[in-house]
Amino acid sequence: MSLLPKYLRIMIPTVALIAFCVPVQFAAQSRRPGTVRNSTPHLYSGPDCSGEWPTLMVLSLLKNAGITNNDKIDAFKTKTVRIASEKIGKDLWRQVYDVTFTEHSGRKIEAIAVHEASREECSMSAVELYVVSQRLNDKALAERTAYQSSSLRQRFVYWSGCRPELINDPRGARLDGRKRTYLRAYRVDGKDTLFIVQYENENDHCGIVRDVIQAKRSANVFIWDCVDPEDPSAVVVGTWPSNRGHISGRSIEAWRVDLDKLEFVPIAARLEFTPVRRAGPDEGSDLAGDARKRAGR
Repeated sequence: MSLLPKYLRIMIPTVALIAFCVPVQFAAQSRRPGTVRNSTPHLYSGPDCSGEWPTLMVLSLLKNAGITNNDKIDAFKTKTVRIASEKIGKDLWRQVYDVTFTEHSGRKIEAIAVHEASREECSMSAVELYVVSQRLNDKALAERTAYQSSSLRQRFVYWSGCRPELINDPRGARLDGRKRTYLRAYRVDGKDTLFIVQYENENDHCGIVRDVIQAKRSANVFIWDCVDPEDPSAVVVGTWPSNRGHISGRSIEAWRVDLDKLEFVPIAARLEFTPVRRAGPDEGSDLAGDARKRAGR
């Protein structure tokens, strides 16, 4: 029986973790030596195997479960923290590690690894793996709760752009060719819904959803050939009625696109909309480039 709940109650009472167990373990004969790093000077706390056995085994189990792979992981951003260690025998400790991988797309995968270690060898047992599906009471997340708590973002952000809900032909435009990002508009739950989708390379036909917004009314559609009169250099999008007869006008809702974070940021401005004939993607035209031209850069 896993001691993880006990450790979490004792060692990290300020952070609640909601996790599901990946029921895959390595057999005892598959152990491989782990290098003990940053061993603590405290006599009874045991070795610190951060970055070795727990990290390697968590990545292996995640790959076996189809959650990620080596090509997606940004190795320089991998973080492993020992959060609990209990002496259970002579030169033997049961330990709990929090391991976080960051993919090149920005998606983070957090997992809890539980295993036994000695001062001579980190790999004294197989690794129990718990993948964290949600972190509660985390300060950084709490600051963004109002922005990220919608069910729409929970459904789509950091998931594949080939979700079943997104199989119909979208409208859209290239957002930033340098970052391989596009705006894609689909009908989701009866409303026009706009996605920022980022592609890993030219062979990636699905991409990863970086952010999503939805029109308030089913009769409204998204427009992106827009200018914010107060900030002409910004990339902005808005909505207006789908049955509007005018070919230009002011938007109903408005968002600025943060090109660094790849997020939609609500703004109060009513945008000026004028449809333009845009060059095709192969000709290098994108919304970010248009904004740079307006700014004279």
